[in-house]
Amino acid sequence: MKRSLAIFILLFSVLTYSSGQHLGFSGNLYVALENWSKVGDGSDSKIGIGLGGMIGLALNFDSTMTFAAGPHFSYNSWTADYSKKPQSFTESVVLNMQDTGIEFSLVFDDIGLFLGTGKSKMEHYMTLTTGTKVPYYGLDGKTTNYTSVGFTFALSPFFIGAGYTSYADFAKDASRAEVRLGLRI
Repeated sequence: MKRSLAIFILLFSVLTYSSGQHLGFSGNLYVALENWSKVGDGSDSKIGIGLGGMIGLALNFDSTMTFAAGPHFSYNSWTADYSKKPQSFTESVVLNMQDTGIEFSLVFDDIGLFLGTGKSKMEHYMTLTTGTKVPYYGLDGKTTNYTSVGFTFALSPFFIGAGYTSYADFAKDASRAEVRLGLRI
C-alpha cells in the first residue's frame, strides 16, 4: 500500500512538472439523503441519512478542470421503527454501512463526476422492546466491497449531486441512491 501510494505521488509529480500543471489538494464533505429501496418490509420507510467526504491529491489542468484522487469515507444509516406494529417485540431495526475506499473525481466548470470503490463494514441489529440490542447473526460486522458513482453541480463553495452506491454479495440489498449536499474543499 505504501509503495503504491509513493508511485502514485511520483507519477503525479512528474506529470505536473512536465506539463506545467498545478498539483494541490482537493476534497469535499457532504451529508446525504438516501433511498434504501430494498431494505425492511413493505411498510417501512426507505429513507436514510449519510455523512462522508474525500480528500486527495488534485491536478489542476486549468482554471476550469481539476482531477482528484484520494481516500473516501462515509457512514450511512437506515432505521425502521417497529414500536407501533401490533404484537411486535421489536422496537427498531438498524442497518449502518461504513464505507472506506478510494474516490476519483473530475470537476470541470460547475459539473463534477465521481467514482469510488473500497470496503464496507455492515452494522445490522434490532433493538427489542426490553431494550436488548440483538445483532443479526451472519451479517453484523461482516465486510464487503462497494462501488459508487455519481455527479455534482457546483453552488460555490457548496455542491449538490446524486449518486448510487452498490454493494456486493450478502449486502446487495443495502445498495442505495442518494442526494448529496456538501462543501468543496
